[in-house]
Amino acid sequence: MQQPEATAKVPLQVTYRGMSRSEALEEKIAERIDKLTKTGERILDAHVSVEASQPHASGHVFAVHAVVRTPHGEVVVSNDKDPKGNHEDAYVAVRDAMDSLHRRIQEVREKAIERRHGQA
Repeated sequence: MQQPEATAKVPLQVTYRGMSRSEALEEKIAERIDKLTKTGERILDAHVSVEASQPHASGHVFAVHAVVRTPHGEVVVSNDKDPKGNHEDAYVAVRDAMDSLHRRIQEVREKAIERRHGQA
C-alpha cells in the first residue's frame, strides 16, 4: 500500500511596497517557492517583497527581492538594481526572480555537496 506523499508548505512571508496586496500574485509566489523544494535543498523559510515604483508614462515598474533560508545559509536575489530585471508586469518580475532564486539555490546545494565530498 502506497503512503501519501507528505507536502510540507514552506513558511512564506510576502511584503508589498507601493501597491496593494494581491492574492493571485501571492498564490503564484507560494507556488514558485514550493517548487524550490524540488531542487533537493531543504527550504526553511522565505521572504519575498514586491515593490511597485512610482507610476510613470507606461505605468508601474515592479522589482522583486527574495530571501530564502536553507541549512547551508541564506540565498538572496533582487532585481531592483538591474534595469533588465525590472518589469512592467508584476508576474513577469516574480517569474524572473524565482528563476534566479532557483539557479542560486542549486548553486548553493552543489557547493555544499562539493565541500562534503572534499572533506571525506
